[in-house]
Amino acid sequence: MKNQFLVISCLALLFVACKTEHIEYYEDNKTIKNSYFTDGENGPIIGEYKMYRSDGSLSEIRNYKNGSLNGKDYWLWNNNDTICIKNYKDGHLDGVQEFHRYKVFKGLDYLDSIQIYHYTDGKYTPEIKRDSIVDLRDNESYKTLSIGNQIWMAENLRHKIKGSYCYAGREENCQKYGRLYTKKNATGICPDGWKIPSSSDWNKLFINAQGFPELTEKLEQGGFVINLTVDYAAVKSSSDWNKIEWAGNDKIGFTLLPSGYYCPNGVGKDIKYHPWSHQFYYDKMQYSYGLGNFILVWQQDDGKLSIMGLPGKKDGDIKIECGGNSSPIAISVRCIKEQEAKK
Repeated sequence: MKNQFLVISCLALLFVACKTEHIEYYEDNKTIKNSYFTDGENGPIIGEYKMYRSDGSLSEIRNYKNGSLNGKDYWLWNNNDTICIKNYKDGHLDGVQEFHRYKVFKGLDYLDSIQIYHYTDGKYTPEIKRDSIVDLRDNESYKTLSIGNQIWMAENLRHKIKGSYCYAGREENCQKYGRLYTKKNATGICPDGWKIPSSSDWNKLFINAQGFPELTEKLEQGGFVINLTVDYAAVKSSSDWNKIEWAGNDKIGFTLLPSGYYCPNGVGKDIKYHPWSHQFYYDKMQYSYGLGNFILVWQQDDGKLSIMGLPGKKDGDIKIECGGNSSPIAISVRCIKEQEAKK
């Protein structure tokens, strides 16, 4: 093997047990890239498998038994700061997984210092509690879902006020997809003790819902950067999409629906949503677009509302037109319970 150094050690007891140390180098043939042991020269990996960056710092320590990941897998930052700890059994994630996110994304306030994930035989088994609430303003009942330290409504808001709309003007769409609210009418629309989620609230949900995130490390100017890959399928509904391949798996029961949007001023323009064609309905000079194509909901940061959107197709585009930048758009609201301030 190129750039590899072998050390064979044997211990004579009742039998002879041999293990071979493998050391792989970067192109300079001086800096260690990987070091590990195998059972014999060509046998399965056993014990610790250490991975190093090109600057010589230790990036990861894996533990193997008979060629499969068993025990703890540490991701490290600057040799000693732990990014995450994975626990494996027979090659599968099993038990408690720790993600020390503040070590990865310093400065992003939406990330907790440590996030815990539970796995059994390679399958993510999140701790989810389900309940329901009644909105005392209109006696509408909503399913709720708690995951991590968040409590969410598991349905879009249906509270009727002047200036809220049903998709295509049809009441049955309000019952299924929730009502659609303009920015003006969405402010303060959640029941007492609940609020419109912030972008950080959404990001926490996405990460908690998908399970232990996929991490990749790459070299950028100024140092190494750990990237996190988020899979939104866990929160997207598994039905009501215009193409089956756009659907999520909704594995936590959050059921974000592709409820489209509404142009209440009646001068909406055709939505352009590359690379597939749109679907729209016309009702009393008011336009509705995008049902089954994408998810649009309000989010609020520092008192300002903005749109959180998830396309049907991964990496797809969403372009919204409602007759000009000053024209209102009505979209869905999903509420999250306000957290009590720590004493």
